[in-house]
Amino acid sequence: MRYNIAMWMRNKWSEIILKLSLIPKNKLYVLVGSVLVIIILLVTVGVKTVGAIREKNRLRAVEQEQSSNDSIFEVEKNSGTEVVPTTNTPDASTQTTAGVNSGTSSTPSTSSGGATNSSDSTSSGGTTTVSDSTSSGDTTNSSSSSSSGSSSSGTATLSSCGSSYSFFDHDPTDMSEFANIAPLGNLNPSGHVFPTDHIYFYHSSNNTSTVYAPGSATVTRISASENQTAGTTDYSIYFNPCSELEVYYLHISTMSQKLLDAFVAPFSWDSTYSTGGSTYRNYGRNVNVVLASGETVGTFTGQYAFDMGAYDTRITLNFVNPNARLNSTHTVCPLDYYSDSLKATLYGYLGSSASNKRTVAPLCGTVDQDVAGTAQGVWLLAGTTQVNGEDTHLALVHGNTDPTQATFSVGTSVGASGLSSGVYTFTPSGGSYNKDFNAVTVDSGPQCYRAERNGAQTILIQLTSATTLKIEKLDGDCDTPRSFTGNETSFQR
Repeated sequence: MRYNIAMWMRNKWSEIILKLSLIPKNKLYVLVGSVLVIIILLVTVGVKTVGAIREKNRLRAVEQEQSSNDSIFEVEKNSGTEVVPTTNTPDASTQTTAGVNSGTSSTPSTSSGGATNSSDSTSSGGTTTVSDSTSSGDTTNSSSSSSSGSSSSGTATLSSCGSSYSFFDHDPTDMSEFANIAPLGNLNPSGHVFPTDHIYFYHSSNNTSTVYAPGSATVTRISASENQTAGTTDYSIYFNPCSELEVYYLHISTMSQKLLDAFVAPFSWDSTYSTGGSTYRNYGRNVNVVLASGETVGTFTGQYAFDMGAYDTRITLNFVNPNARLNSTHTVCPLDYYSDSLKATLYGYLGSSASNKRTVAPLCGTVDQDVAGTAQGVWLLAGTTQVNGEDTHLALVHGNTDPTQATFSVGTSVGASGLSSGVYTFTPSGGSYNKDFNAVTVDSGPQCYRAERNGAQTILIQLTSATTLKIEKLDGDCDTPRSFTGNETSFQR
């Protein structure tokens, strides 16, 4: 049998050689060249396809890692350790409301600074005095800071920001090592169901980068999230250039010795909890460390992105239910506080990748997308009395890179109809379905959508009152009027 196969192969090869020898040389050259071109094209397409698949998988892994890490940040915020900065509170007679629709204006309209979460602050003569609280086992919302020196304890004084909105003149890191900055409003359920209130610096590769102070500022608070299962520690660092503006870095891998010397026991908060199959210890304290512009804060490594966010209590965002976004009501884009030239450079990185940039104003994205009386915005699971994380909730909003795309950001509570947690996108239209969320009112009745996530999914929503909504996943399409089947989930705001 083997002999017969070998003889057949030898005869076929001889036949091919004979046929090739009968072809004129000029035609043979053309034939061989054509075959080589086809092979090269196939190899090129294959390499690009594999590269695209690898990049897609890398970004998915990054998003999953960021969602896990940012869920820890949400736990910290809701436990009282992530708060807006201490601020001056003017007389009621001088207070106004900053009616801004995004936290991205380079010259934000000033307001009274909103509410403060510090219970230990006193305001006098344009400065804010804050006591450094380091009692063991207590959770404190006050910030400790100083206008001089590098002491890690004592009473600190921060000057008011006044009418200034330019404080930073140094890159937060070596931007040549980064591909893009994800704008405000990123969605990554279930950890980030709501539009995210900070931006992401995405590394070009998984290397170590140094993180710097963007300007002269006082570090007022440091917290650590220690993954006791994996044996890693992730730092969050908060600093103020002035009393109304707090800026923070998240997912810092190592801190400078100057900050380590200040970050010692006793800690103001210290707790252990489990999430996502891992056990974490979250601890931290208020500190008082002055940094010069460009001074090293630390490094980040072992992941593809670190975060930067800011709260300015002179600005208050317009949420339909402010309690749903209690820690985000003063969100601003940290890039807006850089000098004009550096701000323009950093703005050039805003987008979902190096080749996909945001082109719709405000370029730094938006957090407050609520539109009262419509379906658009953040929704809480019916019966929610206190927001502890975002996992169970819902957001009907627009994308942070391409806001022309509408998005269902679905948490974990719509499983009764088979709608799993994730992001479902569609292009709004004026037809019989896929109506934009901001056009859906109580009078609209049930609205059908064909939204993309692993293929087209059919979703039905209805605004049952100005503050209540129901949603259900259906089989089939939206070609005919659809109705709820009894598996809908209700939300409120």
